[in-house]
Amino acid sequence: MDERTWQRIGAWAGIGFFVLSVLATFLYPQPPRPDSDPAVVLRWAHTHRAGLEAGMALGIVAAMSLVWFVASLRHLLARAGAEALSSVVYGSGMALVAVFALGAAPVATLVFMDGQPGGVNDGAVVRLLIDLNQILFSPAAGLAAVLLLAAGIAMLSTKVLPPAVGWAAIVVAALDGIEVVTSLTFSSYHAGLWTVIGWGGYLGLLVMIPLIGIAGLRRPEPAPALAAVTS
Repeated sequence: MDERTWQRIGAWAGIGFFVLSVLATFLYPQPPRPDSDPAVVLRWAHTHRAGLEAGMALGIVAAMSLVWFVASLRHLLARAGAEALSSVVYGSGMALVAVFALGAAPVATLVFMDGQPGGVNDGAVVRLLIDLNQILFSPAAGLAAVLLLAAGIAMLSTKVLPPAVGWAAIVVAALDGIEVVTSLTFSSYHAGLWTVIGWGGYLGLLVMIPLIGIAGLRRPEPAPALAAVTS
């Protein structure tokens, strides 16, 4: 594939990831607090089962779009001379894809069991699944932090994309790094500043992906090399 084709793939894959992830996140009301009574969690899952099933499916498709974006970004950074950092971007990006898709499993399992004959009668199972739904944010946030930090440093060092995009990626990476700790140490939803950091890291990732893709598409094509003049 030529350079321009890869840039188009990256841009459209990034936009697709953003749209699908937003739908997957806000297609249904947010879950109750993880420390809520299991009956409350189960009622939420039962009431919004159709929306949750659609949201989990869209989340997996979003992860599939992210594969193409990461491959395109690696190509862009490697061609700009950031070989080592492009490998970090690729490795952390593909790991993020796996964890992002796996993140649909706890809630998908809950609504799947709720729809079966007899439903879910064990409160401990409900508590386990809703806790896993929050805990899985930690590895996802950590991998997102590595991806955006490496990409941001590569953009600033090679000037392959505008510096503002590189700095924005680093700021979001810092928010995601903090989210790694809070997702594992808070047994309920974050309060006050922690809420801002948590949602800032998540929504920041969703925005940075298409932003980087579009910035790559708007990048001027490199001038063709001049052919040697022979006498």
